[in-house]
Amino acid sequence: MKIYRPVKTNLIPQAFGLSKTCASMIPAYNSIGLIAHNGIDFGVACKDGQVIHGGKCEEVFMNVIGVDLTVISYQKDDKSGFGINAQDQYGNRYCWWHFDYLNPEIQIGTKLTFGQVLGVAGNTGMSTGAHVHFGYYRAGENLNNGFGGASDPESFYDNRFCLDIKTRIEIIQKLIELYKAVINILKK
Repeated sequence: MKIYRPVKTNLIPQAFGLSKTCASMIPAYNSIGLIAHNGIDFGVACKDGQVIHGGKCEEVFMNVIGVDLTVISYQKDDKSGFGINAQDQYGNRYCWWHFDYLNPEIQIGTKLTFGQVLGVAGNTGMSTGAHVHFGYYRAGENLNNGFGGASDPESFYDNRFCLDIKTRIEIIQKLIELYKAVINILKK
């Protein structure tokens, strides 16, 4: 499995864990039962510079490859804001939170595809500015681990934009098809 950047903007204002959590945010995380930040926050660009609901921020793309993901629920609460929760075939869970708008084509039970638009980033829930929160929950992880059961996704993370990777994969697939055609011609 590989996790790529789900937005064009290359900014991670906050990563997973106590050492990578903004010190001024620790009390806020403590107030909801966490010892520190439990995911990766990806900063986003907003067309009008707003960080409130309706800020017209950039799209968020499905950024996980190497597993089959199915949407298991939507998120809509004061902590996570609007979001999508998915699960892979091994029972691991993934989340994308703080959206302004979700892609209406994505329903519970939808099989997600790499590079698919999940929605538009925003500032919903417990958020200090427009961003998308990505969380990874390994199957069987201790829910009382201080991070609400979340695991650090850093070992799977590659900071390249997922659509750049998708384009490279598509080019390689086309080249493979071309090579197969050339080999078939040469066999004749």
